[in-house]
Amino acid sequence: MKSAGEERWLHAQESEAKWWAQGEFAMKHFSREYWAWVLGNDELGTDFWEDQKVLEIGCGPKGPIYYFPEAKQRIGVEPLADYYRSMNLLADPEMELLTGIGEKLTLPDNSMTRIIIFNVLDHAQSPLQCLQEAYRVAEPGATLYLASNVFPKWLTRIQWLLTLIDHPHPHHFVPKDLVDLVKSAGWNITKTGPSQVEQSLSIRDRFRPLGMKKTVAHLVKKWFHIIATK
Repeated sequence: MKSAGEERWLHAQESEAKWWAQGEFAMKHFSREYWAWVLGNDELGTDFWEDQKVLEIGCGPKGPIYYFPEAKQRIGVEPLADYYRSMNLLADPEMELLTGIGEKLTLPDNSMTRIIIFNVLDHAQSPLQCLQEAYRVAEPGATLYLASNVFPKWLTRIQWLLTLIDHPHPHHFVPKDLVDLVKSAGWNITKTGPSQVEQSLSIRDRFRPLGMKKTVAHLVKKWFHIIATK
């Protein structure tokens, strides 16, 4: 898996910022209940958080880490952290949020017991380096929870088209790509499978421009998750 060029990655970050700037439609469904539903679909209960040192790489302003204060420690790493602060978008401003990227974590070795990489790896500059850094900061026995969009293999071969129409994502994976990346970074995979992440849109939202875009995108993309241990 090749790394994305700096210019392509920066363009993707600009697109991501524009998404969150669109207001209520982009963020209204995020809540503790929503994230409990998502993680529960992938067989992760509240014990995933309790008394754990949790790191979420690429947490954005509304990632799951914001909604589970029962964790012993919560750290989010996000390249657009300053932007989200300036826009008052953070779900929990008290959580420890670091400005940075997954490829260069400023955390010590063997310091975290749970690592979350949710809807992030296809945004990364170097997916493999991001997973390697996650492995470095994970304690022995720590758990990785990774979830990402995946596409049909025939579509990933038309990269010029995906680059043209899918600005926020420098990378496009099939499930095997993700499995190979996680293994290459040293993780031991314990579970893989499809994920249920997208809730049904209301009739009103389906006919909004963003709703129609989502509906079309979901005709070809799916969600896939991996759980692994160090």
